[in-house]
Amino acid sequence: MSKRVVITGLGIITPIGIGKDIFWEALINGKSGIKKVKSFDTSSYRSSLGGEVDDYNPEDFLSKEEIDPLDRSSQFIISTTIMALKDAQLKIDEFESERVSVIIGTTTATQSSFKNYHDAWVLKGYDSITLESVSKYGHESIHNIISNKYKLTGASVLMLNACAAGTYAIGQSYDLIKSGKADIVISGGTDAMSELAFCGFSNTRSLAKEACRPFDKNRDGLVVSEGAATLILESYENAISRCAHIYGEVIGYGLSCDANHMTAPDISGEGASLSINNALFDAQLNIDEIDYINAHGTGTSLNDLMETVAIKKVFGKKAYDIPISSIKSMIGHSFGASGAIEALTCALVLENGIIPPTINYNEPDPECDLNYVPNKSITKDVNVTLSNSYAFGGNNASIIIGKCKN
Repeated sequence: MSKRVVITGLGIITPIGIGKDIFWEALINGKSGIKKVKSFDTSSYRSSLGGEVDDYNPEDFLSKEEIDPLDRSSQFIISTTIMALKDAQLKIDEFESERVSVIIGTTTATQSSFKNYHDAWVLKGYDSITLESVSKYGHESIHNIISNKYKLTGASVLMLNACAAGTYAIGQSYDLIKSGKADIVISGGTDAMSELAFCGFSNTRSLAKEACRPFDKNRDGLVVSEGAATLILESYENAISRCAHIYGEVIGYGLSCDANHMTAPDISGEGASLSINNALFDAQLNIDEIDYINAHGTGTSLNDLMETVAIKKVFGKKAYDIPISSIKSMIGHSFGASGAIEALTCALVLENGIIPPTINYNEPDPECDLNYVPNKSITKDVNVTLSNSYAFGGNNASIIIGKCKN
């Protein structure tokens, strides 16, 4: 018999706030964390906008000895994990270590450290390479730092499915607990600001010049961002046995591949709609039971049109009745972290009965004609949420999170 999977702890770092309470307050009030990038020179790029986390201090969470060998992405995810475990009131050492796993998603991973490593090699020569720079460059630090810190001997996995990686991570964590192979999974996603990614999106003319405007007629691109989120997933039985607070229950998960193009979405929406339908089938829900959709909503012309088409394919006329919002309008696109941040957002929507807005929405697009919760949050009793993530390579992931019923 499959096990139920619930969310009991949340930790988050974003450009609009660190910690779930500060993040949530900023989100529902439509606060933007997008501004001029400070961490590198953007003068040669199409845009100077980015979503940087200015008020993060790793020393608030880690000792200097722990910080030094870690890339910023790894610092982010261990910090959100510390927050999430505290929020869950979970004493991890009280559980069998082999029954606790770690699954984290990322896209750029340790690219910022790789650039420093490369620059040192090219400019200063082989002898300038230190053990510290090598350890920061290794992707394995992102997930293994959590396993090592808490002496967890269950599965330790890094998902690299581009911008859907955070959702893949949570979905795989759900599968692991559902199948009885784990009792608890520390799951989420992380990505730090990457000049390499910024350069790539600039060269493909995908960066927004003035603002991220998902679904707006005048949208002109995405905003590169950074951040991390950790969700503590555990079996329902485990959570109940320790009287844990439950934010929501993961009840369905679906994947698909466009099998079409390495960077462009399939504008027919076939792949994206398939992932939604797969999630609905897994959850054994019908379309009338979805109360809110957290859109991938990057603000690019093709992505937002494709997602609108996909939602209409699945929900038909019902699509016009479902509130849909893109929080990337406020925090930008944090790649592998975005799916985890958006799943966490869905948990808070269930908890608080408030749907965050899509800001910067000024002129409706006749081809994107659904309810995108323009500019102001709305109050609504939400029982079931759907969150979509779409990525390069045609990787599509959809996850359904609902209120936990006894």
